[in-house]
Amino acid sequence: METITVSPGMHQMLMQGSNGNEPQVLQVVSIKDATLLSKAMEVITSGKADEIQMIEQ
Repeated sequence: METITVSPGMHQMLMQGSNGNEPQVLQVVSIKDATLLSKAMEVITSGKADEIQMIEQ
């Protein structure tokens, strides 16, 4: 289970993934959060993951 926190607004989204599988979004609180999640996923796939903070729980 991971919580993705996207700056600067510190929006948090819960994601779940198992070894070798794509992560699945468990919770997106609002459309704004969904937009931020999309941007965060683009950053991860572009190799600029240092622009977001990922916290494992």
